[in-house]
Amino acid sequence: MLLIEGSQCIRGEEPDVELALREALANAVAHGNEKGQIKVHIRCRCGAGNEIAIVVADQGFDFRNITGDGGPLGPAGGYKQGIQLMKAYMDEVYFERGGSEVHMRKRRRNRLH
Repeated sequence: MLLIEGSQCIRGEEPDVELALREALANAVAHGNEKGQIKVHIRCRCGAGNEIAIVVADQGFDFRNITGDGGPLGPAGGYKQGIQLMKAYMDEVYFERGGSEVHMRKRRRNRLH
């Protein structure tokens, strides 16, 4: 987050990005590891002062049972709730590589002062 804040690519939107990134990392660590070996890679790209794209890649988990569309959550919410939070705080969230990569994008909002 220090790198993202320092880049000022989405000034004012950092709290939303941090929350979504924390959820993506929590899911990667909890569900995307293989036999206890946790490997998570993060790619981040800033776009000309107005957007950020982040990819969190892990070793994969089966996300076919996750509705991600506001469907019912399990008793404790769990990772389904995390995915819903990512979608609520980012402009775009989608999965690739069988669920082992979550792609997120956030655009800077024009704020009136």
